[in-house]
Amino acid sequence: MNTLYIDAQTITMLPYIASLVITIILAFSLAFIPASIAKKKGYSSVGFYFFGFAALLPAIIVALVIPNKIEQAKKDQQTEELKQEIRELKEIIKNQNNQDT
Repeated sequence: MNTLYIDAQTITMLPYIASLVITIILAFSLAFIPASIAKKKGYSSVGFYFFGFAALLPAIIVALVIPNKIEQAKKDQQTEELKQEIRELKEIIKNQNNQDT
């Protein structure tokens, strides 16, 4: 019959192994923070997940500081729509001036 033998060295290593496992689980869990922030801003959540896993604090700072792609796209679209309206109004004014003369 096989018996399980645990020596003193193994017993002294258990707290270190447990803390390593907890640290890895925490790193996997906390990496979702910068990933979710980046996703809301229109960036790759997968890329920021790995960035957050490797370096949590810099990833959170970068995710908070980067510009919002989604809002910028909306602003760009509104700007283009306003430019188009201005072009149309200029054309209307030009046609009215040509008719008056």
